[in-house]
Amino acid sequence: MLPVGRLFMTVVYGHLILEQARLTGLNRGVLDQIFALLIGDLVDPLTELHGKPGSTDQQRKQALACLRTPAHDTAQTHDLWQGIEAIAGTYAMHP
Repeated sequence: MLPVGRLFMTVVYGHLILEQARLTGLNRGVLDQIFALLIGDLVDPLTELHGKPGSTDQQRKQALACLRTPAHDTAQTHDLWQGIEAIAGTYAMHP
């Protein structure tokens, strides 16, 4: 049950992130990077579900069918990190 719960949790977080992104106009590059991480977070519970002795053949088949490699756009990642480096060290907490 734990891997299935982690899968549902990740999907719900992804949905909430999309809702907030629409409301705030979040940069598409940032959104793509967040979802690349979320897709990576799905790998562990899917692999765990596939390898559990109590999983049915259908659960194993569906777990494998859900595995994906996140799309990677080198230029987009570079641009995002350039923006992060530009603001690095500018945030200061109020005492």
